[in-house]
Order: sequence, then structure tokens, then C-alpha cells
Amino acid sequence: MISSSANILIVDDVEDNIEILGDLLTFDGYNVQTARSGESALKRVQESRPDLILMDILMPGMDGFEVCERLKADSSTNDIPVVFVSSMTDLESKVKGFKIGGVDYINKPFQHAEVLVRVNTHITMLRLRKDLEMRNAELERLANTDYLTNLYNRRRFFLRAEKIYAEAVRTGYPISITLIDLDHFKQVNDTHGHLIGDQVLVHIAHLIRDHCRENDMAARYGGEEFAILHPDINKIAAYEVVERVREKVNNTPFISGANEIDLTLSAGIIDSETCKDCPRVDDILALADIALYRAKDGGRNQVVVFEK
Repeated sequence: MISSSANILIVDDVEDNIEILGDLLTFDGYNVQTARSGESALKRVQESRPDLILMDILMPGMDGFEVCERLKADSSTNDIPVVFVSSMTDLESKVKGFKIGGVDYINKPFQHAEVLVRVNTHITMLRLRKDLEMRNAELERLANTDYLTNLYNRRRFFLRAEKIYAEAVRTGYPISITLIDLDHFKQVNDTHGHLIGDQVLVHIAHLIRDHCRENDMAARYGGEEFAILHPDINKIAAYEVVERVREKVNNTPFISGANEIDLTLSAGIIDSETCKDCPRVDDILALADIALYRAKDGGRNQVVVFEK
């Protein structure tokens, strides 16, 4: 028995077929839903997405082939496996069933053991595919995420910045980039230890993420440095975002037990309008870095907008 809680939709206009298949699958542990026509099958799929569909072909009105074609044409349902269960045993019908997206074809009159084996096989394959998708998604997340702060990492930031910057150059829509450095972070590590230092970085990452715009992309750039990509806004609007972050950091000390650590940051901002002669995102980042060092040389705890 493979089933556990998988949901099977049986589509057939003959009540005896529905009853026999329903009893067979229910006994094997599946949750069974039924539909007596193609139209009601499409409605049932939208109401309660099944894991697998057993589809008769010859039905009044919309036949099983058309139902399958409609399901496969809809991005929200095209990945639901459809197994045809039909008395149409000719090769042409079987080939058509596979061509329009069916994953299997069972002849009527069906054998109980065959139905269970085929259903169990497809449910197992479905679960393996979903598990693989989840694992791949987790690997993708790990490849793009900083392990400590859970912000995007430098690699992902560069890939995204290159794409958005190229679009900005092509379309003329502005983007801004901010580089941030945590002031006197070495003193935090030297005084409180690297474990507290890591916790401080997580604290800063949360403040940055929580006080950026929803479509801004925050990343850990390296060490105690962070970066923010601001799509569709110039440096003046970006300054307002980053100044809000700076004020929040300045007013939110890190507290751990008896430790209360006051924190500040310095930031440099540039936009694509200021750097119209910059062919690559590396060039605009270099100018943001200049603005950052101007902020640090000017006394720290401030946001500087790059000016030529």
C-alpha cells in the first residue's frame, strides 16, 4: 500500500465504474472524489486539486480527451497526472491520449490489481518529483543565501545587480545601489568575542531587511559589509530608505544578557543616472564604495550620496 492521503479524482459517466474504482482505491487508503462529466471534472479540479485523475474518454458532452487538453493548457493544473481508463483499446486512441498529456492508459474492463499497481506507481513518482523539487529549491536557497544573516549572499547580489543594471541602461529607468559598513565592528569582536559579533551581524541584517522597501534586495556583501539594490528609484529616494535604516540602527542597541552594544553604520549610495558612462555594474559599485569611504572619513554614522 502506497497511498496514505493522496487524492484521486475519478471521472466517468457510468455509476458502476465510479463505484468499483472508488471502493478499490478507498480500501487501499486513497481519498477519492468523483465527477460524472467533463464539465464537472474541470470544476472539481479547481475546487479541490487532486494528486491524480483517472479519466474515462467516452462521456456525453465534453469527452476525456478534451478535459485533459484543457487541464494541460492551464498552468495551474498542467502538472496533474491524467491516467485514461477506457474501453477504446485501439492504438490510435492510446497514442492520442499520450500525445495530449496523459501519463498512462488502462483498458476497460480493468483488472483491480493492475489499477492499483499503476496508480501506486504514479503516486510514488509524483511524491519523488515533489521531493526532488523541494530539495532543489533548498539547494538553490543555500547557494544564494548567506548562512549567518539569511540575507542574499554576494554571489546572488552580483547576479541580480548585473541583470537589473543592464535593464536600467537599456530602458533608462533608474536604479540605486547602497554599500553599508558597520562602524567599529572590530572593537565588538575584540571586546565581546566573535560569537557576539555574529549575533550583532544578524541583528543588523534584520534591521536592514525590515526597513527597506519590499522590492529592495539586501545582501551580506562580506564581513561586516552589506549591500542594497534599489530598483526603480534614484539616489535621493534611496537616501531616504537608507537614512531610515541608519537611524534605526543608531537607536536600537544590540542586547544580549548584560551586554548592551551601541551600533552605527556608514553608507554610500549611487544611482545609474549619476553613472551614465559606467558600462558594468562593477563600475557603479566602485563609485558606491567611494561614497562609503567618504562617509567613514567624514566621521562615520552617516549616509553619503556619491557626487562627482
